[in-house]
Amino acid sequence: MLSRDSLLGWCVLLFGVVSFATGCSDQTRCTAEIMDGKYRGIASGKKGQRDLDEDAKRDACLQRCAAEKADILDDCAKRCLAEIRHDMINASVRCDG
Repeated sequence: MLSRDSLLGWCVLLFGVVSFATGCSDQTRCTAEIMDGKYRGIASGKKGQRDLDEDAKRDACLQRCAAEKADILDDCAKRCLAEIRHDMINASVRCDG
């Protein structure tokens, strides 16, 4: 018969294995789509959802800027983000985690 302490130990071990196997994580992943899904950006990490939302939008903007062969990607991405903020470009973001 198992003692209470060893039973508790087995339960903790089992919980750890199940968490690892199911990919339990405290990270959040956000996916942004701009221009009706033509460009997609992804950001993940332990930052707040608001920061990851912005990072994902920036990544989508960088994809757009690269496709348009912009001279300076960073400046192009800043303009793209400003256009999103002013509803000149439609954007949707989904975060999981």
